[in-house]
Amino acid sequence: MALALTHSPFYAGAAAFASAFAKLLMQIPAGLMADRWDRRRVMLWSQSGRLLIAIVLGLTMWFDLCSIGLLLAGIALEGVFAAAFEIAEFSIVPQIVPSHDLPEAIARNESRNFAATLAGRPLGGLLYSAGAGLPFLASALATLVSLFTLGVLGRRLCLVPAPRDAPSVKALERVKEGMTVLRHDLLLRRTVVVSGITNFLFQVTGLNLVVMAYQHHVPPEIIGVMLAASGAGGFLGALLAPWLLDRGKRQPGSTVLACVISWCVALWLLVFVTSPLVWSLAWALVGFTGSQISVMRARHQAASVPAGQLGRVAGFYQFLTQGAVLPVAVLFGGGAIEASSARTIAAAAAFVTLFLLLIIVARRWDEMRWDDIERHRQGTKSASKPEKTVAASSVPGDHEKHDRHANDPVGSRHGSVSRADGGPDPMGLQPAGLGDRS
Repeated sequence: MALALTHSPFYAGAAAFASAFAKLLMQIPAGLMADRWDRRRVMLWSQSGRLLIAIVLGLTMWFDLCSIGLLLAGIALEGVFAAAFEIAEFSIVPQIVPSHDLPEAIARNESRNFAATLAGRPLGGLLYSAGAGLPFLASALATLVSLFTLGVLGRRLCLVPAPRDAPSVKALERVKEGMTVLRHDLLLRRTVVVSGITNFLFQVTGLNLVVMAYQHHVPPEIIGVMLAASGAGGFLGALLAPWLLDRGKRQPGSTVLACVISWCVALWLLVFVTSPLVWSLAWALVGFTGSQISVMRARHQAASVPAGQLGRVAGFYQFLTQGAVLPVAVLFGGGAIEASSARTIAAAAAFVTLFLLLIIVARRWDEMRWDDIERHRQGTKSASKPEKTVAASSVPGDHEKHDRHANDPVGSRHGSVSRADGGPDPMGLQPAGLGDRS
């Protein structure tokens, strides 16, 4: 939109940066909101804000009244409301979905996100060719449907994670509590490192792939198919994730290792092969395996993090793996490609991924098992009990909710397996031993 309005690549980049930077600023506050207020109401207010923005931008674009300043402001505000909605949406799922259906629900949400991205980009271009404001007006219509659905469903449910009479705690202390939970969870801590690094690389690689395609005189329509390949792969991977992750009681370390190996193969293919078909398949492989690690992490996070802390943990996770990464990658990618060459950047990304793979093997993260994660969490909880810190939980009822998660585990259709503390395994997967190697 910014490129069509100004014909300036600088403003096109500024629009992408405005959205990413707004989300960066909002992700941690959005987690605080999702843990303190009714999550359904947070979603309703967020969607209402997005509806207003879409209508204003749609009408001003349609009547040729939109300035670049208004467009950038609207995109930034949309990013703020989107961050609040996404974190509240993720946090609300364990409250309304039975625990035995939670893995399937999370996988469907992940596949829906990939499907929306896959269909939204070409549809947006088609609508824009019919009228400048139509993409925003179509977005307003979709948001209106979402508001109606939110208004009808769950009206009688109380979706406030913290009781009204919960003691008042300073926002900074609540932020620290969410960070403590994330830091003490073995799987979340390690996937933050893997996802943060690779999200940066993939953002730069996506831009680099376009440059490589132009240099090899690939037609624009083929470039569009190439870029959509990761979305198609991610959609398929998310649909198959419940079966692939549960097949053979798959352990988290092996999932992380398989994903990084596949990414390494895909990025090296971009270096040595100049076929658009191979590039498309490699980019689809990135999306397919990426969705596996996303679903695995989301399932574990929803099942093991207490309800009253889930928003803050989700906010921190998104901040560290997307919010703080993507704006830098957007700014870095174009300058790095211009300063060197597309092939050099492709090789650099492949080398970094290979180095990440070697670190995972050297640190034995590939041997991480579900019982390691649970034992580490229980050990951390026991160590913190004598100290009355906010790391325990400042919200009454959190421990009871957490215990309910433990006693009714996600993935229990695979059978309950005893944990070190006597409860069932939180993912319904068979334990085996290995110490914590953080």
